[in-house]
Amino acid sequence: MLILLPISISVICLSIVSALSEKNYRKLLENTYSYKLEAIFRENELAIEKIIQSIPSLSKENDFMQLITDNSADASFTNISNTTEALRLIKENNKYIDSIAIINRTTHMVYSTNGNSTAEQYFYEEFRYNNYNFSYWKNYKAPLSKYQILPPTAVMEYDTPKTIMPIVFTQVGNIKFPHLVIVNINIEKVLELTQQQVLTPESNFLFINKKDSQTFAPASFKSKINNSSFFEKIADDTISIFNFKDNNNKKQLVVAYSSSRSLSGYCFAVMVPYSDISKQSGGFRLALIILVCIALLATLATAYMSTKQI
Repeated sequence: MLILLPISISVICLSIVSALSEKNYRKLLENTYSYKLEAIFRENELAIEKIIQSIPSLSKENDFMQLITDNSADASFTNISNTTEALRLIKENNKYIDSIAIINRTTHMVYSTNGNSTAEQYFYEEFRYNNYNFSYWKNYKAPLSKYQILPPTAVMEYDTPKTIMPIVFTQVGNIKFPHLVIVNINIEKVLELTQQQVLTPESNFLFINKKDSQTFAPASFKSKINNSSFFEKIADDTISIFNFKDNNNKKQLVVAYSSSRSLSGYCFAVMVPYSDISKQSGGFRLALIILVCIALLATLATAYMSTKQI
């Protein structure tokens, strides 16, 4: 009976080694990342929904309403000060917001959480949108909806590069106004917070615009995605899992989650190099093989001792 114990241990260890093969480790990653991506998507949607609701909540603030509806050039210091303070509170309560600005298209003044300046100074020196210059904002036509989420763009805040997704408001409740309220979402911040949930060293989360074939990734992501098939493989309202070779011919496991009900119109994905999967599963296998060897040696030693006693 004594010899059965090491043999049992060996069988159990061999079963564990088999279960933690590269294939099974990949499946574990797929399932875990699928769950994480849905949770990340919901968290992102809630954050954007909170932002969308925060600007209309200022409709009870007289100073704010006067500043965004008045076409005259005589905004008082109190109006400006109280309004920018209210905008700062909204920013402080949402980790994705980079800044908020009110663009007075009559006086060409900007009142933002970073300070007040002329529109020319703001758009050409302080906060330069790569895809949306001063002329774009002067001629901006309000959509039928109360707000519009614009595609992300590179921005230079003085000499600091950023990637910003603007949300533009032109209506609060039933009141339409001639000026613009722009909430700038910091995509790097979104990715930074998301990247904290990686499961392997080289995994990278992506923020993806399928419609315009855009991907936004952390600075650590060195690959480039310029293959249309990548975006075509991401289906709506479900988890998509597929293999993909990047521009460096590096094989990657891709897990993506997309929803047609997304407020921003974007989806999230994670890319895991197969080299990561091999390394991580290989470490488990090596450790367990050592355990199997120890168990087998114990079996042999027990058998030998039993033979000597006979």
